[in-house]
Amino acid sequence: MQFVGFREFPVFNTGFADFTVVVNQRVYDKLLTEFRPEQVFIYNVSEVDHSEKLGNRIQQAVEGKVSIWSNKMSSYFSNYHIVSILTGAILFVGVFIGIVFFLATGSIIYFKQVTDAYSEEPGFRILFKLGLTDRELRQIIASQIGPLFVVPLLFGISHSIIAMIGLAKNFDVSVKLPFIIVTSIYYVFYGVYYWLTANNYRNIVSRHRHD
Repeated sequence: MQFVGFREFPVFNTGFADFTVVVNQRVYDKLLTEFRPEQVFIYNVSEVDHSEKLGNRIQQAVEGKVSIWSNKMSSYFSNYHIVSILTGAILFVGVFIGIVFFLATGSIIYFKQVTDAYSEEPGFRILFKLGLTDRELRQIIASQIGPLFVVPLLFGISHSIIAMIGLAKNFDVSVKLPFIIVTSIYYVFYGVYYWLTANNYRNIVSRHRHD
């Protein structure tokens, strides 16, 4: 069989028949001897945004009930509801797992640095007696804590970029703006974690500064 044309838009609704081939009568008669034909009725509805009631009435007449899950009928609204349910569930799981991992990672780094601050407090007390300034203290803390936050962040962003590139190519969608928004939000919360860690670290090591 040789294809002579291709159309990017589907003949049927998504999920009902993903790939459709239009053949001439000779090929159809040949296929008819090998396969059992099934009749499919297609209705081209205008104003699909307001066609929910019409789709429900047709499904009620065909199947005797109205349901978004059906192997006999497909409509704009049924597909919309199915996609909403699936994407909503995936989004919830993804966001929940992301928040859990974010809190776990930030908390581990935070408590690890707070513990180190208590153990390093005597050393900083000596440095204060030698004339350590606040600016130098902030630089020391940034050099110690900064890599612990920056390195995982860079690895995470790099992996996300690769995943988003693959997603954009496979599904032919633009994810640039959502990626920038999500990454910016992540940067903000990650920065808050860094500020809390560095601030508490500084308070711990400098609490006996003037003793």
